[in-house]
Amino acid sequence: MSRTLTIAVSDEAYEELLCRAGRDSQSPELVASSILSGLLPDPLLRLMGTITSPVSDVAARHDEYIGEGIYSEMVRSADRQGRQPERAAAEISADTLNDPVMRLAG
Repeated sequence: MSRTLTIAVSDEAYEELLCRAGRDSQSPELVASSILSGLLPDPLLRLMGTITSPVSDVAARHDEYIGEGIYSEMVRSADRQGRQPERAAAEISADTLNDPVMRLAG
């Protein structure tokens, strides 16, 4: 649900909204709404500490866990397509190594 809110802002604040709106190709109203929404607490934060897991090193090893998940999905996808999972993995690894963005990230 959304509501309409009318507020008065300083000329300086309005100019900043106009500048951001132009830069992002949005209306000043949408920019202001986005800024205000960003001030609200994330509803997912309420869940912090409520879920237990035997995995205690997610913060330190998150890249490894994400990679394992991607690899598992790739193997399942290759199986569904009748391809050899190892060959699919080699193809993706080669593509990743040749990707200039991935080389910079690594």
